[in-house]
Amino acid sequence: MDNVFSIINEAFKLSRQEATTEQAYQMVEELLRQDNLSTTYHLTFAWIAYRRLKARYRQIGSREARRGLAEYFRLQTERPSVLHSSFLYLAINIKKEYADFQFIKFLRMWGPENFREDDWVPFQAEQATIMSLAQKTIYQAMAELKNGASPEELVMMNQLLSQAVRRYPKTAEHQRQLGMVLVRQGLRDEAIQAYKQALLCERKAYFWNELAELTDDTKLRKGALCMALTAQRNDDFVGAIHLRLAEMLILEGDHAQALFDLGKVYTTYSQHGWKIPADYYRLMTLIPKEMTAAKRDYKWLERMAQPAADFLLDDLPQAVFLVERFFTSKKGQEMVALRDCKGKPVVMPKKKLKTREPLLPGSFVKARMKQTLPHQTELLSPTIATEEEVSLLFGKAVSITGKLLIKQNAAGKAFAFVKNCYVGAPLLDGLNNGQIVSVTAIEKDGKTTAIQKPEPTSATTA
Repeated sequence: MDNVFSIINEAFKLSRQEATTEQAYQMVEELLRQDNLSTTYHLTFAWIAYRRLKARYRQIGSREARRGLAEYFRLQTERPSVLHSSFLYLAINIKKEYADFQFIKFLRMWGPENFREDDWVPFQAEQATIMSLAQKTIYQAMAELKNGASPEELVMMNQLLSQAVRRYPKTAEHQRQLGMVLVRQGLRDEAIQAYKQALLCERKAYFWNELAELTDDTKLRKGALCMALTAQRNDDFVGAIHLRLAEMLILEGDHAQALFDLGKVYTTYSQHGWKIPADYYRLMTLIPKEMTAAKRDYKWLERMAQPAADFLLDDLPQAVFLVERFFTSKKGQEMVALRDCKGKPVVMPKKKLKTREPLLPGSFVKARMKQTLPHQTELLSPTIATEEEVSLLFGKAVSITGKLLIKQNAAGKAFAFVKNCYVGAPLLDGLNNGQIVSVTAIEKDGKTTAIQKPEPTSATTA
């Protein structure tokens, strides 16, 4: 036993140097082969094996690299652990080196339940954010999934991606990946909902195109294809979308618009010297010879895309917000401050609140609300609210002047009233109890709520 300890100890020291990792591994591997390695030393041997494999996987070939990974699973080591995560990271690199390595099968043996909390945390470098180990694992597994996967592997990926979309609610690609897995599982309706969530994060052309492939709703399919064309204006990347839209338009009898799409395909492919797709010639035979291509504008695409826009937003709550002010952040970014009908502030970059009409302080904006994080809301599809929408969704705007009476609730949080108007804590900064103030408020459902900070007045009574 003392001799085994000496060998293990010497091998562990040698494994710290890249040049002697192979020598260290051979010293201990012989003991394992002879079944003369106590479980007491399994952790030490696992680190020796890891260092050797990390240093030499490119030189030893696919078979030996795969054997090294399989050997690790014979060892009794703690899981989850830094070592266990290190072997997964190594497996990702081995897959990049050797195409015949079946990474998804390795992942099943490794066990996604063994991700540590640290494995989910992206690394923040100086110039960029580097994906977490869990994310890198997902991308590697999804790349292999294209070649097929067993039902058990699909269940594993579904569970892993479901956790990923909860942890990274703003990462559209994980929602899309979940949709792709759900399609493989035959869960088409659930897949469509996953794509919907992806599109609420990022409205990418290929997201819309893949949604169009999934749905049996012809209006939604056509709308999704039109949305794809509004999302990607470079015709170099949307040839297949133009062809699919042209086929739908031909079936509807709109040959002039279909000819517009086919013309886009022919022009783009000819300019680059690409081979014209066979579908182009097939669809051209369905167009009357005397037909002239339509002149399409952006408004036509918007009209045709409306069913897709409705599909995307119909489940999201709608509200009206008061535009309070515009300001520049410390980082030099133009920002806009708004308040909802309860006086709750919403601050966001001005570029994310684009409306056709100019926005001014005091105007009201109607938008759909998407919660991206527990305390963060994104406003989608904003428009200037009409008086009727303000009254219905926000309430009747009123001005009230009176004495500010500040109180505290049981938890010690401040609130106030001006006559019958409730003033929340965020609006009370810098104000004193008993001041005469004027406040802009909203009357709705029998309640009056301040939506702007009360302004002290020169009046002495109210």
